[in-house]
Amino acid sequence: PHQPGEQEHHRRAQDVDGAPADAAPSALLPGVADTHVHFPADYKASFRQYMTMDFPDAKQVRHFYANPVAIQAAKESLSLPDGAMILVEVYDAKLDDKGGPVRGSDGYFAPGSLRGYAAMERQAGWGDALPDMLRNENWNYAPFTAERVVRSGFNQATCFACHKPRPEESHLFTLKELRTYAQDQSRP
Repeated sequence: PHQPGEQEHHRRAQDVDGAPADAAPSALLPGVADTHVHFPADYKASFRQYMTMDFPDAKQVRHFYANPVAIQAAKESLSLPDGAMILVEVYDAKLDDKGGPVRGSDGYFAPGSLRGYAAMERQAGWGDALPDMLRNENWNYAPFTAERVVRSGFNQATCFACHKPRPEESHLFTLKELRTYAQDQSRP
């Protein structure tokens, strides 16, 4: 049974800014839903791992990598420019017989099976077709399966919305760690 006002709520949920739900999709939708990011096949040779992070609630460990463009900008304390790419390996943690994550010799959760990857990359013009309310300069995002294929049904809108409030950090949650790594690597 519907509650009073529930029909009005459903009707409003189907309308966006007064447009009926059966209206033509926005011309901006492909720019938000589709990604330009391709998996960097050579990342193990050309990128550098700059940090590892445990995700206890998910029982995961993630390894963060940056390409040379990102590392150079971080070394110089600059914003990350077009050409920068960050790739994250996402692993299920190895579990003990009680279901708790096992720690590796580095103090982080020991990686078990690879779940997939997350990537963010920016290139000139990639932000042009995006609505300003979501645009993160020229960044695009993509989650990849363990087989290095973009996950089906992926829509970048969630990534754009989450990273949008971080323009001072190049829309990156780990810029401080990347800068520390890059600057430490340049010291004798």
